[in-house]
Amino acid sequence: MVHCTKSNSRRLRFKTHLILASLFLMSLWTIVTMIKAHFLTKHFGFALDDWDTTSRRGESVVNQSCANITELANQNISDLRTNSPILKVDLSVESYDDMNQTNNETTNCACPALRAEMQSKDDIIEFLSQPIINEHNFPYIYNASNVCNDSDKIDLLLVVPSAPENFQRRYMMRISNMYKYVTEPSQRMKILFFLGKYPKWPERRVAYGIQKSIDKELNQFQDMVQEDFEDVYKNIRLKAVSMLRWVHTFCRNARFVVRIDDDVKMPYTQLFPVISWTSQKYKNFILGNRKAGWEPHRYNGSKYYLPEEEFPDPVLPPFALGGVLAYPTSTVSLLYQAALRVKPIWLDDIYITGICAPKVGVPVLYDPIFNFKHKL
Repeated sequence: MVHCTKSNSRRLRFKTHLILASLFLMSLWTIVTMIKAHFLTKHFGFALDDWDTTSRRGESVVNQSCANITELANQNISDLRTNSPILKVDLSVESYDDMNQTNNETTNCACPALRAEMQSKDDIIEFLSQPIINEHNFPYIYNASNVCNDSDKIDLLLVVPSAPENFQRRYMMRISNMYKYVTEPSQRMKILFFLGKYPKWPERRVAYGIQKSIDKELNQFQDMVQEDFEDVYKNIRLKAVSMLRWVHTFCRNARFVVRIDDDVKMPYTQLFPVISWTSQKYKNFILGNRKAGWEPHRYNGSKYYLPEEEFPDPVLPPFALGGVLAYPTSTVSLLYQAALRVKPIWLDDIYITGICAPKVGVPVLYDPIFNFKHKL
């Protein structure tokens, strides 16, 4: 009888210790999660709750997309805007359980590209906790940091990559209907050109003359940002990161950002409505002319030559062409932090939208208004 009492007492103590240990581990996990959230908010400027990348929401997008489309490359969000039955995605957490019950048979569907893009929250936190390997700390030659005053509400910021010597293109853009539309006082929009510096080699006098002309242009228009790196074609990744950096640092009060080349034609009046509509479905996203299944150019005479040493895979990841891209400002911050941590390749659109975006759970979406044309 005494033996049984002692045995029961030991079992009771064991259960008590087990419960206490479980409570301790749960408390520890809560503390770790809070520390991670504080770390992200403090260092990256966005809170964990701002992300639309939770595992449940990500899985709901994957399941619904797999049920309704056969190839992500054909995903067209304009179908959503025109009440098409294709890909009607409800991102609310509450709808996940019902959706999952009806889509169990599609969980293992052939949508690896989309599933890869929707990383879990913990994966993203772990990635952003990694050390920076690509410092981007070039000083500013010119910095229009007052364009986005905190007191101003900006619906749309257009960032335009432009080569230093492209004076004519910038002039033509400034007299274009698009520029007039954006700078109309009734519009809450801004536009900025982003430049590096003209290379001093092989002709210093040419570089000096171009910079003097840029100085005059800036004094007249006050719509340019210039970083101190050599603006050559092989440095287009630096130009792309410079725009992300500037928006992340100086213009977080803008709702959306459009990156548009200085020689592109597109239906600019549709930009804000389409981006705004998309933001009702996705918290973070990239809108553009999405491509999938493309192979890298291995011929060293190609303008887009990508050697195997730099990118060994035989197929490029899904990406959006860089001529026109759109994203929320929160997405800009995510992409900028990713670009500081991902091994670079020189082709900026593939690097930013195809390699960096999946690391931070940002999907790349297609809409036909982004089928841009380069002006002749």
